[in-house]
Amino acid sequence: MWVAIAAGGAGSPGKGSKIKKELEQIQKQNEELKSTVTDLQCESLKQNLVFYGVVDQPGENTDSLLKGFIRSEINIKSEIKFVNVRRINSKFNPRPILASFESLKDREKVRRSAYRLKGTPFSLSEQYPSDILAKRKRLIPILKEARSQNVKAVLLKDKLYIDNDVFDPLKHKQFIKESTGQFPSGASSGNSKAKSTVGSNDDDPDPNSSMAEKED
Repeated sequence: MWVAIAAGGAGSPGKGSKIKKELEQIQKQNEELKSTVTDLQCESLKQNLVFYGVVDQPGENTDSLLKGFIRSEINIKSEIKFVNVRRINSKFNPRPILASFESLKDREKVRRSAYRLKGTPFSLSEQYPSDILAKRKRLIPILKEARSQNVKAVLLKDKLYIDNDVFDPLKHKQFIKESTGQFPSGASSGNSKAKSTVGSNDDDPDPNSSMAEKED
């Protein structure tokens, strides 16, 4: 009896190693699945933009209101068509407008003209899944710090570029403040559930400025 138990005990390390390997494989598959879901969500949101600062009008036709805003404030005179335009509940006042463009070309035309809103009470942002928003929020303090030191920094989606290099916590540690939290080497932020959410101009210190820089 004691021999059998001893033999079983001797085999435990190998069994534990196998279980650990299987768990690591499952974790890897989960991460790959989450990445695929996020990519699909980004694809589904790529026609959208969120507009901030456009005052609510009593009995408004939000579609017509936004078209007028684009003509007067962004100075795009050509006809812009939307699939859907609606106000969204938010901590912001006035409530942001979420617009889904019929044409990706029109959406890009408006996005690339966002620099014209600089210095106004208006702004616009792209719409991202929540996990990308979470990464952006962690990268924003680093973006601000780099710019405060007159270093070129651009945030594209969930990637931060400093002097044209992808942000690395070790290489660019001089831009990381204690409040930012720890970044593992080669990572930009932690994970969160990949569900769709509206963009927030909290996730960029100057949405209009960063959008203009995307075209560099």
